[in-house]
Formats: sequence, structure tokens, C-alpha cells
Amino acid sequence: MNTHNDGIWTLGRYGSVVSDRPVSEIMGSDCVEYYGGHLICESVSEANAKRIVLCVRAMNGVPDEDLAFGIVFGKADTLRENIRLRDDKYHLEQQCAALRERIEILQQALAVRRLPSP
Repeated sequence: MNTHNDGIWTLGRYGSVVSDRPVSEIMGSDCVEYYGGHLICESVSEANAKRIVLCVRAMNGVPDEDLAFGIVFGKADTLRENIRLRDDKYHLEQQCAALRERIEILQQALAVRRLPSP
């Protein structure tokens, strides 16, 4: 893997950290029902899993090179805003997908109603 998983990281089940996007390099990443998402790591204490998720989300948008040198001072407000915008975008995408499905169902129902009587 050349870059980290850029999905939204959350706490999974059974001491795991999961993402909303697959991790091709991790065996078990597709065991979404078991872990509660695409597996990032497992066998982590709850406190450490929370810390991992918080750190990854807080550093969203900060290049790895900057993290390697510790250049993140004074960016807390920007990082919080990036996290909020990213989460908002994710939830809006989910809502749009659900609405598209509902529209398709309604269009199909209307098409059936318009069929000529035998």
C-alpha cells in the first residue's frame, strides 16, 4: 500500500478499527458483517483503538511528510473543520444514494400503474 486508507475510520467490533472503504492488503477486510466495516486492524484495546481513530481523523488532510516532521502546530481548527466537512460529505452521499434508490422504486411503481388493462 502506497498510502493509508482514506476512508472514514471508526471503531469496529471485537477490538478492531474499520473503514468504510476496502483495504486490499488486509486479509479479512471484506468481513464487513463480522467487524462492522472494512478491517484496518484488530486485537487492539478499546482505548488504543479510540486513539487510533481520533488521530487519523484529526490528521486528515495533513501530508504524511508533514506528520513525519511534526509540522502540525496551529492547524487544529482547520483539521476539525476538515473532519466535519468530510463527515458531512459522507453522510450526504449516503442520503443521496438512498434517495436515488427510492426514486427508482417509485418510477417502477408508476410504470406498472400505467400498463394498459388486458
